[in-house]
Amino acid sequence: LAPSDRAALEAFWLPLIVRLRWLATAGQLAAIGAARALLGLELPVGWLLGVVGLTLASNVLLGLLRPRLGAAPGLAVFAVLALDVVLLTGLLALAGGPWNPFSVLYLVQVALAAVVLGVRPAVAVALLSAAGYAALFFLPGDSALQHAFHGPGAMALHLAGMWIATAAAAGIIGVFVAQIAAAL
Repeated sequence: LAPSDRAALEAFWLPLIVRLRWLATAGQLAAIGAARALLGLELPVGWLLGVVGLTLASNVLLGLLRPRLGAAPGLAVFAVLALDVVLLTGLLALAGGPWNPFSVLYLVQVALAAVVLGVRPAVAVALLSAAGYAALFFLPGDSALQHAFHGPGAMALHLAGMWIATAAAAGIIGVFVAQIAAAL
């Protein structure tokens, strides 16, 4: 794409990414509620809600700043995707660490970067995602929550979580790529 076409496309997709983030926060809140109510997992709900709150606050800020982004929508999209990788790492660190099957959602950020921003930013988001996931192995976690992944029925629970997480990632990527194809 010509630079002017890429800038127009980036400016077009920033509002869509913001809308996807609103949906993501709803999904995160639903996942937190379901993990506690349906699965009986003891989660640090206050901290998790704080991370979700950061996503909400950044979306409000994006809404206020979007008219002022001018010629740098690509930088804003990259910054949002990078922030989302960091926020996902925080959520995962608080809710099971590397054992959490929702770590597959890192791939959503990489796919969005690849489609909207191109190769180099996608590689940067991929490297940040890999670093975020690696950090989960070193960050202190809730040992009681980690033991829940090793108790009776834990493998079935983990596999069900992997299925839900994979379905969510596939759905998000599929919808986003379909909307890009339609726009193009």
